Amino acid sequence: MNELSDKLCGCGCGGFTSLAIKTIAKKGIKKGDPLPFIKGHKYLLGRRFECTQCGKVAYKRPSRQKRNKHSFCSRECADTHHSLNMSGENNPAWNGGKKRVRCSICEKEIERTPALIKDGKSFFCSTKCAGIWKSINKSGEKIKVQCAHCGNDIYKTPSRIKTEKNYFCNSTCMGLWQANRVASDHPAWKGGLKEVACDQCGKIFGKRPCDIKKDANNFCSKQCLFMWSSINCRGDKTSAWRGGISLGDYCPTWKDSEFKSYILERDGHRCQNPDCWGTVKRLARHHINYNKKDCKLENLICLCTSCNSRANVDRAWHESYYQAIMDKRFNIRSIKNEYSTENNIKGVEIWKENKAHSPVLLF
Repeated sequence: MNELSDKLCGCGCGGFTSLAIKTIAKKGIKKGDPLPFIKGHKYLLGRRFECTQCGKVAYKRPSRQKRNKHSFCSRECADTHHSLNMSGENNPAWNGGKKRVRCSICEKEIERTPALIKDGKSFFCSTKCAGIWKSINKSGEKIKVQCAHCGNDIYKTPSRIKTEKNYFCNSTCMGLWQANRVASDHPAWKGGLKEVACDQCGKIFGKRPCDIKKDANNFCSKQCLFMWSSINCRGDKTSAWRGGISLGDYCPTWKDSEFKSYILERDGHRCQNPDCWGTVKRLARHHINYNKKDCKLENLICLCTSCNSRANVDRAWHESYYQAIMDKRFNIRSIKNEYSTENNIKGVEIWKENKAHSPVLLF
C-alpha cells in the first residue's frame, strides 16, 4: 500500500494523495514526491458542485454547470425545487394565471390559460358542448329536425334527411321507438304468420311468408320432417339416386346388417389402426385387399372414417399394414387354407345365438 503525503487532492475532494513509488519524467514527478491527485480523481477536476436543493456534493460536467442556472444531484431534488420555486408567479413564463371565459354553447363561465385563449377562438365546458358545436360548424350545412321519439331538436345533413324517414338524437331513443313498432305497426309487416298444413300429419300451424316461399314442403316439427324424409327421400325417390351403384360391387353377404354388426362387435367397436389420430368416432368396415366382393372375415377390419379415407392413398402399403395387424391378432397365416364362406356364415350364426358372450370368430 502506498504511503500518504500531506498534500490535498487537486480535485477538491479533501483527501490526501499518496507518494510516488517511481519517477515519472513526463509529468516531472520524482520518486517519493506527493502525487497531484488521488488515483481516479483527475477526471473530477472542475466537476464538483453542491446541489441547489439539498446541498449534497455531486459531480457534473463543467459544460452542464455553465449551461444550467441550477444544478441538482438527482431528479427528485430537481422536481422539489421546481415545485417550490417555479410555480405560479415565480415561473418566468407567468402571464397572469388563468382567465375566465364563457362556453361557446351554453355560456357557462370556465377558466382557461392565456396560451389557450390566444390560440383558440371557441371554448367549451365539456365534450358534449364541443360535439354540439362541431356538428353545427364543422360538418357543412345541416337542417334542424325533431327526434321521432322524444321530440328534441337535432341537426341532420341533407343526405341523411333524404335517405331516412325517421330521425333520432341517440341510439336509446331509436331503441325505445322501435320497441313500440311491432307486428302491424312495423314498416316491413306483411300480414304475419300464415296458416299452412303439415305435409306429414296434416296439422295446421303458422309459418312466415318468406319461409313458405323458400321451402318446398311444410312440417310442424322435426319429427314430422324426419318421418317424411325416411319415406320420400330414400332409394330411387331421392335426387341423388344413381340406380343403386353403391351396392353393386359388393358381395350378397354385405347387405346383411347383422353381418356388419358382427364385424364391429368382433373388433370391440374401436378403430384397429394403432396410429389412429382419434379425431373421429364414426366407424367403417374396411376391405383390406380393396376388393368389395371379398367379404371374408379375415379381409374385413374396423376403422374410423378418417383412417378409412387415408387408406385410399398408397394402397399397397396400407394393404400389407392392415393384413399384418389381422395376422398378429388371429394368427391367420397358420390356418389360411381353412378360409371359406361357410365358416363366415357359421361364425355369424353363433354370434346371433349368443350375443351376451364374446363373439366367436371361425375361419
